[in-house]
Amino acid sequence: MTTPVGPEASYDHDAMVQEAKNAVLEAVDLLDQAEVVAMLGHEDLGDVVGLLGLHFDDVVRYPTFQFDMVARTLRPIVLAVNGLLDPAGEDGWSVASWWISPDGRLGGAPPVSLLGTEGESRLLVMAHGEVDDW
Repeated sequence: MTTPVGPEASYDHDAMVQEAKNAVLEAVDLLDQAEVVAMLGHEDLGDVVGLLGLHFDDVVRYPTFQFDMVARTLRPIVLAVNGLLDPAGEDGWSVASWWISPDGRLGGAPPVSLLGTEGESRLLVMAHGEVDDW
């Protein structure tokens, strides 16, 4: 069987990307920039290394799992993992997909399920493994 090249291959890739984006949107709640600025009291969110932003045309939305909503802070473990997975901060959708995708090392649970648990320190090890594989 041959792998399609040309427009068919591009269409398949685009469809896969859209499917991954849809999965992220179904799995996470999002905050807009004003909500994040109000919560953190930090005007320039582009300066926050490791903050995961998802680009929708001309706006950016931020998955809520990266925030401790009670303390109104960013989760340090999430910033560290995001920084490992996407040091340039250019591929938020792939990083978000990693957080919500079932992982065999967790019995099929997604990495996001470890947040706020005693096992959340495992996330750094898992992220290092992903970077080594890429």
